[in-house]
Amino acid sequence: MLLSGLVLAGANDRKKESDRDDGYLTAEEVTTINLTGTRLVVLSACDAGLGKLERGEGIMGLRRAFLLAGAQNLVMSLWKVPDRETREIMDYFYDDWIKTQDAGAAMQTASLRMLESRRKKGLSENPIYWASFICVGRP
Repeated sequence: MLLSGLVLAGANDRKKESDRDDGYLTAEEVTTINLTGTRLVVLSACDAGLGKLERGEGIMGLRRAFLLAGAQNLVMSLWKVPDRETREIMDYFYDDWIKTQDAGAAMQTASLRMLESRRKKGLSENPIYWASFICVGRP
């Protein structure tokens, strides 16, 4: 779980006070955070939902780490999505999630709204723009 993680602001700063605060948050470190009661974690960065398949362990990565830490729902991308489209689908997602508090349904609605918006504008209906985000967890 050291191969998956997030690079945070300041990660390239060589003037760190300690190795503990290196600007990298590994999946292993995420598992040590108490996220009990956290209803939603959103990772809209590229490929955040990917992990490494480990024999006997399943997919190891950020997805598993956040759920092990106690997050109830996790929204993440499976591949790179252009920034404009990411912003648009996240706007749709948050709009519905605020109303319903159901992350899975909100992500499904956001994907469908994104697809419909692209159709109306005559833009590509390629799933790369509307199907990369998934929600895992429990209602």
